[in-house]
Amino acid sequence: MINTIDSIYRYPIKGLSGERLDSVMLSPNNVIQGDREFAFARAGVDFDQDNPKYIHKTNFLALVRDEKLASLETKFDNTLKRLSLSRYGKVLIEVCLTSCDDRQRVGDFLSDYLDLS
Repeated sequence: MINTIDSIYRYPIKGLSGERLDSVMLSPNNVIQGDREFAFARAGVDFDQDNPKYIHKTNFLALVRDEKLASLETKFDNTLKRLSLSRYGKVLIEVCLTSCDDRQRVGDFLSDYLDLS
């Protein structure tokens, strides 16, 4: 018997809204491509991009602690690594997560949006 999945979501950015996928290739022992590939660390978290190590999830923005994130709609282009955050259908910010400047811009945006400063 083959199991069937009726719907599946990926969460490109940990703690932000998910995206319903029309189709996806699943394979044993692999993740959904683009799922939780990125996360926004809280201020003061020490993370070495060149030597990544496990950091507890409480060090990152998450809906459980930052409920206001639930009002943001996330669109993510996995190929171009472009993130778009909208609210009520209006794009608030659009960035490329491979760009240091854009990562800083979206980090500043989220800090302001969540009143973290």
